[in-house]
Amino acid sequence: MKKVLFLIAICFASYVLNAQSYKETFDSNSLEWTECTFKKADGTAIIDKGVMTLKSKVVKDLRTFFETHCYAPLNMSRSFTVVANVKVKVLDDENAAGFVFNYRDNGNYYVFSFDKSCVEFCRLVDRKVAGRIIQNVKWTKKGNVNQQWKLVYDAHSQQIEFFVDDMPIMKVRHMPLEYTGFGFYTVGWQELIIDDIEFIQ
Repeated sequence: MKKVLFLIAICFASYVLNAQSYKETFDSNSLEWTECTFKKADGTAIIDKGVMTLKSKVVKDLRTFFETHCYAPLNMSRSFTVVANVKVKVLDDENAAGFVFNYRDNGNYYVFSFDKSCVEFCRLVDRKVAGRIIQNVKWTKKGNVNQQWKLVYDAHSQQIEFFVDDMPIMKVRHMPLEYTGFGFYTVGWQELIIDDIEFIQ
């Protein structure tokens, strides 16, 4: 019995020692997030004063979102958690905000997005919607909303869970992830301020 307990303790200690995390506080652009300040573009993405501010001015459409992304220090064959603290300017039917992941390029990515009435998981392949899940949700506050977004990926079961303020919002099963691209997006006349994001593995 003592040997078994000793082996369990060693395994747990090994897990703790091997757990890694990287927190982006936007004091610098250490993960090389894409930035855009061009006024004639569909939006701007700027890192300044310890935050990333993303503003868009595009019609609400998953294919015309404005985004910023980085390539995270994660091994996609292992389980991980991503936690971001954000502020959404407005939650209504014309403006959306979202969390992009499994991002390969501008036409191939997954996204959890939401507006006033629903949360949507969408998988895009070559800029075409290859699958989506929509779920109704009610927000208590609809303007200048501070939220914590959390994405949890279980590599063994290939299950993705999305949480807002520790409330489970959506679960997607049998969805393997390949690419380390992660980011944020806005659609409509929306503003999203990202205070920090942490990658935990």
